[in-house]
Amino acid sequence: MVGSLPFAGRALGQDTLAGTQTWPGQSFGAGLLNAKVAVITGAARGIGRAIAVDMAANGADVVGIDICAKITPVQTYAVSTREDLEQTGKLVQQHGRKFMPVVGDIRDISFLRSTANSVEERFGHIDIVVANAATQFFKPLLEMEDWHWNDIINNNLNGTANTIRALGPNLVKRGQGRIIVVASMQGKHGSKNMASYAASKWGIIGLMKSA
Repeated sequence: MVGSLPFAGRALGQDTLAGTQTWPGQSFGAGLLNAKVAVITGAARGIGRAIAVDMAANGADVVGIDICAKITPVQTYAVSTREDLEQTGKLVQQHGRKFMPVVGDIRDISFLRSTANSVEERFGHIDIVVANAATQFFKPLLEMEDWHWNDIINNNLNGTANTIRALGPNLVKRGQGRIIVVASMQGKHGSKNMASYAASKWGIIGLMKSA
């Protein structure tokens, strides 16, 4: 689920891949984002990479942010790497667009503010921000250690808020732009043993409705 500030967004999922039609009424790669600069968190793999390639195919230069490391000590699924982020860059560049890789943690708002300044220095402006980075953890709520809960909430919810707070002022200063956040249907419906993830995604929905 995706929302957008200040205008309503559109859904982007795992099927948002190169070669698909992703903009209503327009064929893929129609240049709808020519001369735009998009900043995307969680860009090394998965949905973040797909969004980066999609936007590049439509004409945007891309800044890809990723931690390129474990987000939680017990992360069991594939960990993004610097090589993954480099591969995203190669896919973006295949569409003739520029790519700026940035490795860092969205839980650190000072890092994000510094990144915003670096993007402004290199590209001169920011047009689109996609707060996509997220992680999940499976465990019954009553069996969670404090860090089990806190790591998910801090990354998914606080990291999304940090992204908006750090990069949003650049868009406001220009008087235009879009901020897109990625939530989940699990935020609305919940899922067994995923209390922290579902709560973080429901929080993102509330964040977008209130920002």
